[in-house]
Amino acid sequence: LFKVRLFHGMSRQPDGSVLKTFLREELLVPANTVITKNPRPELRYVEMRALPPEEEFPKGCAVVFTGSKQGHYGAVGKVVKIDEKTAEISVEIRRNEACKKDWASALNLVESKVEPRYFNVRQIATSLKCSSYVVSMVTSSLLIKPGFIEIGLQLKSKK
Repeated sequence: LFKVRLFHGMSRQPDGSVLKTFLREELLVPANTVITKNPRPELRYVEMRALPPEEEFPKGCAVVFTGSKQGHYGAVGKVVKIDEKTAEISVEIRRNEACKKDWASALNLVESKVEPRYFNVRQIATSLKCSSYVVSMVTSSLLIKPGFIEIGLQLKSKK
């Protein structure tokens, strides 16, 4: 018999790395049900190191602000500078009344007319012709320093 801990999921660490998480409870399983190497590993479950800021957010990269600062939520911006010593990212946010009104009207339209639908990551990645990893990065939570400001879309459902 082997003692095993069940896989719970993937979690993003404060430094940006993505690690596997396991349940604390150990189970006893027969030795003949244990494999030493997964014959069909999935890219969704690969642990990743934290990317340097200049790779994750190259200069000129477009971002959408989803932090809590009044008046900026939903504003479109772009990365203008990355300080390599402190890893601080400077973002220029386009904020004007037209942009604010467009965002508000689009949000009202979506909330009133569209029924929520679920699309799995593979469907979205296929239609966008990109990897499921890229879709996951864009739709998940993403914090930047200082102030731990959220710039990810936060579209993934949480249980």
